[in-house]
Amino acid sequence: MRLNPKKNAIIKSMIYYGGIAMLIHYILAKIFFDIFHPNVKVSYHSFDTISEEAYETLFWAPIIETLLFQYAIIELISSISNNRILVGLLSAFSFGVWHLFDINYFLFAFGIGLYFSHVYLATKNQFNVSVANTTIIFIHFILNLRIFTLNHIF
Repeated sequence: MRLNPKKNAIIKSMIYYGGIAMLIHYILAKIFFDIFHPNVKVSYHSFDTISEEAYETLFWAPIIETLLFQYAIIELISSISNNRILVGLLSAFSFGVWHLFDINYFLFAFGIGLYFSHVYLATKNQFNVSVANTTIIFIHFILNLRIFTLNHIF
């Protein structure tokens, strides 16, 4: 079965941005956790069970946070200002504040939030808002799955 060219382009875009996200995630984690704060925990949340953690971090967090910090904030600020830098910074800042467990985690989340903002705007411009949201949810899921796997399997 062959995909139509638009679906093929969407899948390639998700794989491309997802791969870059993994690299950025790894680099930022090395900088803010391994170098500047080597004794910090990777997860600041407390869950009663592993299944609760999986449900919240792999399902709900990517959806809710994408709708709040990329879709809602970017679309709201974009309706007021055409300044893409301002839009990206405010989206990333709010994403960082949401993850404000300590300064290192804030800076880590701010960096990821900048990338999410860039990907959201790029995929929205190339495709549409639905593809932008789906792409960010997918990338966020993959990044959270990486952390979840590292915390519980390795």
